[in-house]
Amino acid sequence: MSHAREQIRDAVVAALTPLVTTGSRVKDSSPYPEPPGGLPSLIVFTPSEQPNDRFSSLTIQGRTLSLFVVGYAEGVLVDGTLDTIAAEVETALAASGNLGGLVKLIEYQGTAVAITGDAKKRAGEIRLSFNVHYRTKNSDPTQTTA
Repeated sequence: MSHAREQIRDAVVAALTPLVTTGSRVKDSSPYPEPPGGLPSLIVFTPSEQPNDRFSSLTIQGRTLSLFVVGYAEGVLVDGTLDTIAAEVETALAASGNLGGLVKLIEYQGTAVAITGDAKKRAGEIRLSFNVHYRTKNSDPTQTTA
């Protein structure tokens, strides 16, 4: 079985795949991703994780996973498209609850936007960051626990 981090990324991709603006153009990728074919699109990645004593016990390891969802778009009104992507992502993750029991809590941490180009051709990205709190048994990092 895969590490709980991979299971969480897969669940996030599944939660974000039916979004109106990006549709099925969602993928799990590395921290330095290339956007999936076709825009607008989303990349999901988890570059770091820290122990979290708030969710730990003698046999349970609490963890806080850094989750980034990066939206890509292009067009004259790219800033509006990026804001729509952000609204859809935040709504979908809130609606996902605990990702089918995998996580304890998903906390929004912030957004960064970058837009390039001129008045005729513009492209941009919106990077949403979240902290994902979850627990595993000390003896089995593939299994999340309540």
